[in-house]
Amino acid sequence: MSFEAFKAGVEPGGLYNYEEIKILVCYLLSIAENKLTAEDISDIIRKDGLANYFDITQAIFDLQSAGNILIDENHTYALSENGKMIVRELFADVPFTVRQKAQSALDKHLLLKRTLKDNHVEIKQTGGKYTVTISMLENGEELMGISVSVPDLATANLVKENFFDRATDVYVNNLKLLLGYPLGD
Repeated sequence: MSFEAFKAGVEPGGLYNYEEIKILVCYLLSIAENKLTAEDISDIIRKDGLANYFDITQAIFDLQSAGNILIDENHTYALSENGKMIVRELFADVPFTVRQKAQSALDKHLLLKRTLKDNHVEIKQTGGKYTVTISMLENGEELMGISVSVPDLATANLVKENFFDRATDVYVNNLKLLLGYPLGD
């Protein structure tokens, strides 16, 4: 089996150097406002093809085994003092564009996690149509609920995806309409 077979999914400009991938994992943990799971780390790094899944998974395992990252009872990771030192001394070894892409992917990932936590979408088939019910929550209480009927499951999933991408806009624009404000303001 070719070594390159394990590089599938890495986009041009991504990381092929295993040590850089380990530094990138530590860098992400250093800039994240919340602790991240192994799945979070992998999703963030793979989002823009910055590294291969297998290399990321192995890097997390090796960093944990070496005591550079610590895992808690919730299966989330934090940097140890050694991990913090890695970031301070070696983060510049990871190309600036990769760090930028990782920061952007982290921001999007955390926003999506908050959106998923604060909002709920349910799709039900009713007769030959589908009903998409959206609930916008704050601290567990519903701020706004919307139901829309669509002709098929593909459209229902599109509504769900677009809602999660634009939950704040959906809330603000509907509130403006209900209060009589023009949408352009």
